[in-house]
Amino acid sequence: MLALDRGLAVSPLIGDTLNEVRANDLFRWLRDHGPRFGWRRTGTLGKLQQAANQGAVALIVARRKEDGRSGHIVAVVPETEDWRARRDSSGEVTSPLQSQAGASNFRYGHGRPRWWLGDEFAESAYWIHA
Repeated sequence: MLALDRGLAVSPLIGDTLNEVRANDLFRWLRDHGPRFGWRRTGTLGKLQQAANQGAVALIVARRKEDGRSGHIVAVVPETEDWRARRDSSGEVTSPLQSQAGASNFRYGHGRPRWWLGDEFAESAYWIHA
């Protein structure tokens, strides 16, 4: 990061300038460094879904309490005619339209309701990159 901070070009070399990271690591990276690279945190599912609908990259990221266990990340994807976010009676998004890979893979869906608030997670956040 120091070379990048000074505006220097950094060659991608696995094991040297690049390392494999897990969802927990990505949570921390987004929190600690994401804003410098154009990521911004939002506090509402409505804003997250709206950003995805407008073409931004939108993520829900959760960090596990147990550091050796993997956290979870899903992409929030643009709504289509056939696939919509879930909303309450006032129109507020309660479950954005998601796409995920992992133990359960789906292109469009909602997953377990409010999965990011599960007891297995220490913290979660909504991230947008436009």
